[in-house]
Amino acid sequence: MPTPAELRQQSRALREAADGETNSESKRKLAIRALALAELAEQIERTGAFIARENIERYERMLATGDLDEKLRIIVETLLAEQQEAAQVQGGVRVQPEQAPRWRMKAAELRAVADQTQDAQARLSLRRLAETYDRMAQSKEDRAARKARIRPEAG
Repeated sequence: MPTPAELRQQSRALREAADGETNSESKRKLAIRALALAELAEQIERTGAFIARENIERYERMLATGDLDEKLRIIVETLLAEQQEAAQVQGGVRVQPEQAPRWRMKAAELRAVADQTQDAQARLSLRRLAETYDRMAQSKEDRAARKARIRPEAG
């Protein structure tokens, strides 16, 4: 199975081909395929991020019990740190806290484009992509809120 980065590269190539296409039906088919590949890349990354979040919660519960001996506690803390790092990286790009508002803005832009799109399938794909951006933003905001509750900033 191709990686999300490879899927995005294929999507870009299809978008470029669509831009150069003069036949409107061919152009539409290429654009729909490009969007589908981009959505698949997002889905693969969300699945990986979901698994990382599940692992983080499990490791945090293990540490919260206080029942671990010193060696096991160190191992679980190491695993937790690795999963937290993995959860902060999507598609090889570090996810920054300020990305949530940008993702919300991107979702709004996609909805606006969807509202102007005549093709029902393209409109649905754009709306799904907007929902994905909203979910990514919500996940980032939730994670930041949990982190703030667990480790309040000194002030």
